[in-house]
Amino acid sequence: MGEDDYENVEIPKKRRHRKKHLYNSILKLMEFYFSDSNLSKDRFLIQQINESPYVDLSIFLKFNKIRKLNCDIEDIRKAIGKSELIELSEDRDKVKRKLPIKFNENVDKCTIYVENIKADADHEWISQLFSDFGKVVYVSIPKYKHNKTNKGFAFVEFQDEEGAQNALTYFETIGCKMPSETSPENLKSIQTFEDGNEQNEEVDKNTNKNADSNEIKLEEESKTLSEVKNEENNGSEMVEQSTDESVQVKRKLEETAEESASKKQKIENIDEKLVEEEIQAVEMEDTENKKKKKHKKDKKKNLIQELGIQVLSKPEWKKMRNRYLDLQKKKMKEFKQYLNRQKYSQRNYDKSRKQQQTDVAQFKEEPKENSAPKLEFLPGVIVKLKLPEPVIDIKKFKNDAKLVSSEIKYIDVPIPGCSNEIFIRFNNNKGAKEFCTKDFTGEKTLLEGDEEQTYWEKIQVDREHKFSKNVKKQRGREKLLKKAEKIMAQHIKFDEGD
Repeated sequence: MGEDDYENVEIPKKRRHRKKHLYNSILKLMEFYFSDSNLSKDRFLIQQINESPYVDLSIFLKFNKIRKLNCDIEDIRKAIGKSELIELSEDRDKVKRKLPIKFNENVDKCTIYVENIKADADHEWISQLFSDFGKVVYVSIPKYKHNKTNKGFAFVEFQDEEGAQNALTYFETIGCKMPSETSPENLKSIQTFEDGNEQNEEVDKNTNKNADSNEIKLEEESKTLSEVKNEENNGSEMVEQSTDESVQVKRKLEETAEESASKKQKIENIDEKLVEEEIQAVEMEDTENKKKKKHKKDKKKNLIQELGIQVLSKPEWKKMRNRYLDLQKKKMKEFKQYLNRQKYSQRNYDKSRKQQQTDVAQFKEEPKENSAPKLEFLPGVIVKLKLPEPVIDIKKFKNDAKLVSSEIKYIDVPIPGCSNEIFIRFNNNKGAKEFCTKDFTGEKTLLEGDEEQTYWEKIQVDREHKFSKNVKKQRGREKLLKKAEKIMAQHIKFDEGD
């Protein structure tokens, strides 16, 4: 390769690692975590702060939004250095708030309920949509657990009541505020339970550019004026020195004076023109800004109306929710009364009454015991059945066995689908012996001696384990629905006279 070839080779530039955007993102998240609005709802973080005002930085690396940024502790340290809300500890491993926490007592009045949001709407999109009405401090978007998509509604909290009121009045003017007479069943929150700042910056940049250009023009005008003044001063000095000179010099001076006067007049005309141009430019900028703002408002209005976004104040939303809960309680009460009427109808009254009396009598006679009732040992009532293959359909097997012998009391399959050995307990020794003689699948053996004793001990252990389990008692809505299913599944029995 020659020298020319080496000159044409482009050396790749070293990339600069710009982390300014990363630090701004980290700082924004960290200040949000320690904000008053978030700490009033974040149980985990407020618990950490109550234990110690300093929170370890390593905890925040486990947060999902921080993890998405692919940052380390050093990045968090550098980002926090510019914060006015939080500060690092002396060892730079922990962080705390500079100011004491202030919880907003009128949170509901500062919050609005938003419905019919986009399926892919996130916190930034919603906060940008409502940022024109006031400072948005918190956005809550409920999501489904199974697919993490939003439920179609959100809650937006403003810094003060004025921001929430501004949003409500604006949505009311464009016809997108929900009326207070809306039926609670139509709310997305209940339905799902049952189943531009960049443009403003550009405008600021343009105004700054125009201001700079005007300053340059003024500087040029001042320069021309100073030059003229210097020429005048020079001319006056020449007149004083040349008093003894000829008339021709006086004429020249008069000509220079006339030229300077004409220059002054031209400069004045230029000044007037520049002022007029500046006024026109300012007016044009104002009209352009107004047009941009109007276009922005129209664009937002069209977006809101296309999506069908509707808003409601949180106090009004709470009233609707409470109205729905009261209605639900009323319906469940009526349903319970209906079930009770079905249960204690005149036709079954006598039977249920007798059954209650017998149950009470038995309850009084039987002593209360925490452990399972002990079975009485009966020798020669257990048959071990060895099958060629494990039982797959246990229910069918039990029905087939009970058809062979009516004396079967219990069939024990130790491991369903895997065990070849099955134990059958009979009411008496006679029934067990008869079953051994009958034609049924498998090798039958009547248990005796130590083998029989160990099996009886196993039965007692299994019963104690079974009766010691805490069975969850069904209550409320589940209990009523179970009763309704039971009533629906009952067969209607007719008397002979019907």
